[in-house]
Amino acid sequence: METKAKYPFKFYTRLTLPQLTGIYALNLKELLAGIKNADDSIIYYHTHHYLIQHHYVVPDAPNDFAHWIIHTLGEKLLGEEISSIDIFDYNSMSDYKLELIKRLSNFISKDTKTRKVETNERFNFMKAATFVMSTGKEAYTLKDFRDILKNITIFSLYYHYFEAHFRLASKLEI
Repeated sequence: METKAKYPFKFYTRLTLPQLTGIYALNLKELLAGIKNADDSIIYYHTHHYLIQHHYVVPDAPNDFAHWIIHTLGEKLLGEEISSIDIFDYNSMSDYKLELIKRLSNFISKDTKTRKVETNERFNFMKAATFVMSTGKEAYTLKDFRDILKNITIFSLYYHYFEAHFRLASKLEI
C-alpha cells in the first residue's frame, strides 16, 4: 500500500505577460545604464523567457542581452562572455545583475568605441508580469504525482522548477 501524504503537493502554472517599459538602448553604454536601473522583473524577462521559448533547442545566445550584443552590435566576444554567465550559478536576480554590470563595465572601460545602432535596431527593455494560477491538481501519493506529471504543461513544470524558487520566493504550498 502506498503512503499517503498529510498535505498534498499542489500543482500551479504560470502565465507571463511581457510589458514594454519605454526604456531602450542604442549602444553598450545605454544597455549598461538600463541594466543598472532595471528591476528584477526586467532582468528576469530578458534572461528567462528563452527557457520557455527554446525548450527543444539551445539558442546560440541564451538571453536577450547576449543576443543583441552579438547579432545587432556585432560584439561577438562580449556576447559570448555574457552568454557564458550561467543564471543558475546565482541565488537572486540581483546577484546575476551585478555580474552583468561587472562584465559590461569591464568591456566598456577597455573599448570606448562601441557601435551605436539606429532606432529600429534598439534594445527594448521589457518586464515580466507573472500570474500564478492553481491547476486544481493535487497529489497525495507518488502515483498521483506521476499521473499528474504526465498531463501538466511545460508552464507548470517551469513554474515549479525555476520561477517559484528563483524569482518569486514563493510562499505557496508547492
